[in-house]
Amino acid sequence: VDGGIYKNVSVNVTMTAKVFYVQGEVNAPGQFPLSSGTTLMQAIAGARGYTPFAWETKVTVTRHGKVYRFNMKDLEKDPSLDVKIKAGDVIKVPQKPW
Repeated sequence: VDGGIYKNVSVNVTMTAKVFYVQGEVNAPGQFPLSSGTTLMQAIAGARGYTPFAWETKVTVTRHGKVYRFNMKDLEKDPSLDVKIKAGDVIKVPQKPW
């Protein structure tokens, strides 16, 4: 600008959306906006809960290539075990192996 080469300069700022994903045996799988403080139990509730085929004791959260396994029945009994969801997390509720 000082050298007179550019008369008008525009800057566009693009922010990536903070989202997480829920897949598998939930009633409404998909992408969801991340609110501050969203927990794993809230994320599954936001996906309208489990289907009758859900294996609730083998739920996983994939974060930065690492997979964490959760027994949701334990979390429901003791909510202090619930974990916060972070942007980009992928929550998977597998199907029971009948």
